[in-house]
Amino acid sequence: MQSIRLWQSCSDYINLCKHAVEICEDVEVPEFQGDTVIYAGIGGSAAAGDLLKDMLYDKPIKFSVSRATLPKYADENCLVVCVSYSGNTKETVEQFLQAKKRKCKVVCITSGGKLGRLCEKYGITSIKVPQNLLPRFALPYLLFASMIMAEKLGLLRLDLKETFRVMKTDEKKVKRVARKMYDKPIAVYTPYYFEGLARRFKNQLAENAKLMAKFETFPEAGHNEIECFYEDQGFKFLLLRDVKESDLLRKYFEGLKKLLRGFYYEEIFSKGRHIASRICSVLCFTELLSVEIAKLRGVKYWETKNINYIKNKL
Repeated sequence: MQSIRLWQSCSDYINLCKHAVEICEDVEVPEFQGDTVIYAGIGGSAAAGDLLKDMLYDKPIKFSVSRATLPKYADENCLVVCVSYSGNTKETVEQFLQAKKRKCKVVCITSGGKLGRLCEKYGITSIKVPQNLLPRFALPYLLFASMIMAEKLGLLRLDLKETFRVMKTDEKKVKRVARKMYDKPIAVYTPYYFEGLARRFKNQLAENAKLMAKFETFPEAGHNEIECFYEDQGFKFLLLRDVKESDLLRKYFEGLKKLLRGFYYEEIFSKGRHIASRICSVLCFTELLSVEIAKLRGVKYWETKNINYIKNKL
């Protein structure tokens, strides 16, 4: 399958997700009976872990995303999923070596690089995804590879037919929302178990659109953040909602909407029955929205000069 540097449509995005599923079909994951999973990654690679954590929020598993150093509690009873799109991310390679030293069970997702070579050296299960994508645009591969791995480990229930159906996004609405929101910083509010969605969108706006954004979750925001809604502080607002949110969360959002009278805001609701489907339905909308906002702002989405500057200083 030919690499797509930038997905231009919903169908582009879904096709990459489907390709990821095909890649994973014959991958055998190691047997794991523990209750602790650490997802080791940073940047765009960690985004898949954040989203998977959302999907597992109500499951009896200790799941964390580690962006720097492997936690002290990682041991032989722990599964470490090392994810680096390039395979050369320093922090992730170091966590791989730490996991091996502590005799953790390890699986990897990468396109190659040093991490891929280490998997070959030690005989570690690795899902190899295609190369030549910008790392942040490789999320469909990294996320769906992670989801399939979680399903094979018995951690997550998937209905991929439903997931791909609800990911079909109203692209006219995406463009309409983008035209309304591209000119000011964006504040995102969402349920606590959609935190990974909000973080990913914030980061996509920064990298693609060069636009400042922030996010908060309910119920926490209802105990502090909402106190600042007295005057216009320069933000527009995006509410990422779950069609199956609890009555308590619904009341928080209805209260927030009353406080936002006079401010511009949009609501996006999830679709589907299963948590993975609902998260992916919102994800596809926000991914396309970040790209549309980048286009309207006339910026070079593929450039990350500030990030490169910092990396060169390390």
